[in-house]
Amino acid sequence: MVRRPWKMTALFLLLTGGAFPVRAQEPAEPEIGEVVVTATRTPEPAGAGTKSVTVITAEEIHSKQIQSVAEALRGVPGATIVQTGTLGGQTSTFLRGSNSNHTLFLIDGVPINTPTDGAFDLADLSIENVERIEVVRGPQSTLYGSSAMGGVVNVITKRGAGPPSHRLSVGAGKHSTFREVFASAGGTERADYSITAVRLDSQGRGEHDEYANTNLSARLGVKPTPTTRLEVFSRFVEADKDLPPVLGRQDISTGAAFDPDQNQQREFLQVGTAWSQSLTPEWDYRLILAR
Repeated sequence: MVRRPWKMTALFLLLTGGAFPVRAQEPAEPEIGEVVVTATRTPEPAGAGTKSVTVITAEEIHSKQIQSVAEALRGVPGATIVQTGTLGGQTSTFLRGSNSNHTLFLIDGVPINTPTDGAFDLADLSIENVERIEVVRGPQSTLYGSSAMGGVVNVITKRGAGPPSHRLSVGAGKHSTFREVFASAGGTERADYSITAVRLDSQGRGEHDEYANTNLSARLGVKPTPTTRLEVFSRFVEADKDLPPVLGRQDISTGAAFDPDQNQQREFLQVGTAWSQSLTPEWDYRLILAR
């Protein structure tokens, strides 16, 4: 009979395998990714919570050459952006099929929805001087009230860093459209600034379709102490949109025909200041006063 010692060896290893130490692979150090503040009103890593959050970064805005907040939101899952007519027409946001007045818009954490209908028109809001946009989809009424039943969109302004830098750009397109941008930013550990001015003019696609838009934005910050920070921020938007004349109608009060050169003028102004302080590594607070 031919002996097969390898069978006995295999059986021995199988029965005694638990006696041999096996070194497990050490887990890799967790990587800290993007930090969002809108989902819980406190900084936390993106994806750490259970809420659906999309972050549009400044790098993405630059690489895709996005020029407006409305254009940036078109690529967000669950978001529908509806624009009425041509450039400058009313632009509404619908998150997950909710009404436009159920999406709360914030700029640097300050609500900007209009008190009349509870919605916000994105037609005139430029993307310049925006660091990132955080979109939280789904009901957020617990944190933000009834205006956030569809979700929250938080537009966060850039904070200057590094040596002062300046940028001037001029662009032109069809329908006699011209766009000029001036931006300047810089900062140190103790102070920083970021300012932007944008002008957009277009003749439109036909008669009575002209549009003009001016966006001014600024954010200034100082750190009196290593644990405190004071910020002043402001954003001004002025737009002028031509409207087609209404035929066969008259002004009831005067009996005169409507002006064929009628237009719609819109203005938006936000001014605010914020004070933040870190009391301990686990406890800090932030106070905002704005209009």
